[in-house]
Amino acid sequence: MKYVFLAREDGKGIERLLCCCAPVTHGEMAEAHAKEGYKPVSAGFFKVKPDGSVETFGSSSSLKIGPRPNDANRIYHLTQATITLGSM
Repeated sequence: MKYVFLAREDGKGIERLLCCCAPVTHGEMAEAHAKEGYKPVSAGFFKVKPDGSVETFGSSSSLKIGPRPNDANRIYHLTQATITLGSM
């Protein structure tokens, strides 16, 4: 699955995570958020392994950036939080 982390250009607020499996580029995913003052800070692909861990790989050719060292861990915790909230 494709992903992009976005951060506000002014450094305020929390980062946004966009995930998509549709046939769009990372750049197209991030484009709408630029109007709100967000810029891409990392991008690539991820998969959730059978044991629940997350692996990031590849990079974005449209944004010319790749994953950061902690992206897999952050995506893992966000997916776990989503699963937990969804089961309530």
